[in-house]
Amino acid sequence: MKKSSAPGFTLIELMVSIAIIGVLSAIVTANFGTARAKSRDAKRVSDLAQLQLSLEFFFDRCNQYPPAPLDVTYECPPTGSGIKLSNYISAIPKPPAGGPGAGGAYSYGTNGSFTDYVIRAQLESSSSPLSDDIDPDFTDASNTAIPCGDAGLNYCVGPK
Repeated sequence: MKKSSAPGFTLIELMVSIAIIGVLSAIVTANFGTARAKSRDAKRVSDLAQLQLSLEFFFDRCNQYPPAPLDVTYECPPTGSGIKLSNYISAIPKPPAGGPGAGGAYSYGTNGSFTDYVIRAQLESSSSPLSDDIDPDFTDASNTAIPCGDAGLNYCVGPK
């Protein structure tokens, strides 16, 4: 007499399938987290480039950079000139949520004569932007050091 076997999967086959799906989902999740960090870093670099361009336009008209902290309502001296930082940027960007600096502000400082500045963002991963930024630390007008070394994943820009 022939044994009849019901169609279906054995317990071993189901366990192997579940294990494979678990390993694949772990790999995808890990890669997704890295991609999100790189995306936030790209946003930080883009924000600093936007700020840098706005500050250069402001300097072109006023022959000085605005003092720290950055404020779009700052008006070029003498007061009443009508030239404000808001003419070149509508709002000071904030770092993206997640990672270092989330919800805070980018570091900004100028020298005493307002002819030099640095803007700093802290990145989450060592990436190519770190190879072409400013690396020596910057000391602002209030004698506060703004760290710019690549070891701390600090991305800094200054006047072009």
